[in-house]
Amino acid sequence: MVSIADLSLLKNCGQGLNIEERCGLQAAITKEQHESGVSGIQFWGKISGTTKDYLVCCVIDATTTFPAKQFYYCLAGNYALKKLSNKLLTSSQAGLARSLQATYKFMGDPTKPLEEEKTEEVKEEDAETVTAGDATYRELHHLSFVVWSVDSSTAVVPKGGVAFNEQGALVRNSAFGGLSATDASSLSSFYHFRDPQGRAALWKNKSGANKAEDVLDQVGGARSVDQGPSPNGAWSVSVDASCTTVNVRSLEFPGYFFAHTLGTNQYGGAYFGDGKRNVDLGFMV
Repeated sequence: MVSIADLSLLKNCGQGLNIEERCGLQAAITKEQHESGVSGIQFWGKISGTTKDYLVCCVIDATTTFPAKQFYYCLAGNYALKKLSNKLLTSSQAGLARSLQATYKFMGDPTKPLEEEKTEEVKEEDAETVTAGDATYRELHHLSFVVWSVDSSTAVVPKGGVAFNEQGALVRNSAFGGLSATDASSLSSFYHFRDPQGRAALWKNKSGANKAEDVLDQVGGARSVDQGPSPNGAWSVSVDASCTTVNVRSLEFPGYFFAHTLGTNQYGGAYFGDGKRNVDLGFMV
């Protein structure tokens, strides 16, 4: 994630927001923060559609056991943020979502059905008081699935960029002074800022941990079984010729970029893509 004001951090990725999108999204973030009372909403990424693009933002609640993320979305040209659902998919919907991830092209219509329309089944004893809801898997649901999938496989932070506060919660480290060019050139200096997967057991018993990197998963390291092993060569790390900026790119989800200005506390990442996982990565590395 990155603030709208700091999007210049990602100047080397070749992607970004135009002036209308920047102004419209900044206004939408300001309005949402004022109306809902939340703070710290940042830009997460842009998922391209054939007719309209989705702009996605995220806010982190550091008061939870592990920083909980709430995603918001809006359509380019209609800058009104709406929450993305955190609701778990049914087994059939999850199977459909995984099958679509490698091929589906977003249109930009959240209501578009991606399966035959259907309604939720209502128990006979509840029939008089409960109205059957829409149970159709729509593009909005797939957007949520894709955003969570991409975030789970990316969400990069530099070593030392986050730390435990006095309540034991993970927060951005205000004392972070930045990586050196030597450290930044190694993938082992970067971690995933999401629920630990390969180190899930360590997170549950973090009482002895004094550094975030003691429990966070290293980029390119082990992850949950359902995602399979992180492919060798799934990440690209490059320090520019002036040794002032390091850029990290995901080859598994092309379009995810992370940048850090060396020797400073400035860092951030964002996703610009179509939401598709690179299923051919194993044959490319």
